[in-house]
Amino acid sequence: MIYYIIPARKNSKGFRFKNRYLFEDLPKELTDHKVIITSDDDVIRDMNDKLYGFDFLRRPDHLALDDTSVKPVLEHVVHEYNLNDDDTLVVLYLTYPERTYNDIQSILSFYQANNASSLLCREPLLQHPYLCFESKSKHKAKRIVNHNLYRRQDYPECFFGSHFVAIVNVGTLPELDLNLHNEDRTIFYDLQSHKIDVDHKTDLK
Repeated sequence: MIYYIIPARKNSKGFRFKNRYLFEDLPKELTDHKVIITSDDDVIRDMNDKLYGFDFLRRPDHLALDDTSVKPVLEHVVHEYNLNDDDTLVVLYLTYPERTYNDIQSILSFYQANNASSLLCREPLLQHPYLCFESKSKHKAKRIVNHNLYRRQDYPECFFGSHFVAIVNVGTLPELDLNLHNEDRTIFYDLQSHKIDVDHKTDLK
């Protein structure tokens, strides 16, 4: 069975209560599916009751911290709903307001056509990681990727990983890292262009 999971934590460092601003942007077509909101926010619970009527799973405090990743949140959903290993989780962060229902279904169809067990999205890079540095003290820096290549033509093909839509088979979830990636199991859907991921008010504007 396919479950659409919407993580909607109350607090946000960059944009206070940003999920409340974005909640109304969910595609209305999702009401025809099994959708689970995982949240610690009573305002979002009330908005859901009024707008959608999706399942609402109260997220415990230890899964609503600033450093909480999505993986243990999904594991909590799996446990509370007693999901099976062959069930599929389609993870929809609220922070992608450009995402449409057609986008979601196209990506899900790609996942199913490839008989995949884990999926993330990919976007074109604005800057190659071989040109990026980590700031150090006293105006020094070190390369993010250690290399000694000069010509850009010699750089490996890279892309930006995106959670525009993330899909995972429940049985594969233990094998993924905290960003829902496994080098051997995860496939990527090509988005062709950059998608806004809201982290500040300026992103929403």
